[in-house]
Amino acid sequence: MAETAPKTGFFYLDRMIKGFLPGTITILAGVTSSGKTTFLGNIAANIAVEQNKKVLIYSLESGHAITAPIHSIYGDEEIENLKIVAPDVGISYLEIEAHIRSNLHLADIIFIDHIHYLVPDLGEQMQAKIGVLIRNFQTLARDIETPVVIVAHTRKLISDSAIPTLNDLKDSSALFQDPDCVIFVHRFKKNAQEIAVNSEQLFANNGLVIVAKNRQFQTTGTLKLEGDPDNKVIAVQNQWADGRKVCPDDLLY
Repeated sequence: MAETAPKTGFFYLDRMIKGFLPGTITILAGVTSSGKTTFLGNIAANIAVEQNKKVLIYSLESGHAITAPIHSIYGDEEIENLKIVAPDVGISYLEIEAHIRSNLHLADIIFIDHIHYLVPDLGEQMQAKIGVLIRNFQTLARDIETPVVIVAHTRKLISDSAIPTLNDLKDSSALFQDPDCVIFVHRFKKNAQEIAVNSEQLFANNGLVIVAKNRQFQTTGTLKLEGDPDNKVIAVQNQWADGRKVCPDDLLY
């Protein structure tokens, strides 16, 4: 299954997670404005164009930011294998599930951007509601034998130099307990770069891709994220400019 599963299109990340397996749930998380949607857009475009697989995206964020990274890579021309659904504000999980089930011919992989837009501000009920949503998506993914990738927020980190962990996922422990894979996108703040990466000077748009959970293959680790703010194309590497490795090679097999 791993050989034919949709891949992120980023070599070192795919060596670690082996792609998105049928019936699995992956959480793609980060703080606000960390590049989650940009990263998702790059992955979706890689799958649709380079791998010729069908991609179905539910863009729940106002402004539909998912289109920017896709257009920056491939222009405004429509991508045949990529379908972006931008539903009205207030859409429910049941409506999304019904739409997915009626459009399975469009989906080798499904992206939800993002889960917090499916939950109104419920205060103390937020944790339980997100837990139910994750389990519903998990049941759906297994039933239709299709991978589902869900974007989620992390809470504000305690300092500019802090790196997100599973405990930083916002509003529900179900976001890291139930999914098969959890990946963080983390960009360094300009004044924290020297602390965060061993005094190495980086561009402000650089950061990390962190595989914090990988139930299927048990490989976790951290990779270097390179972003270009002009065209939003992202690279994921395994070493800094001086050749130092970010993730030990034995974790990438």
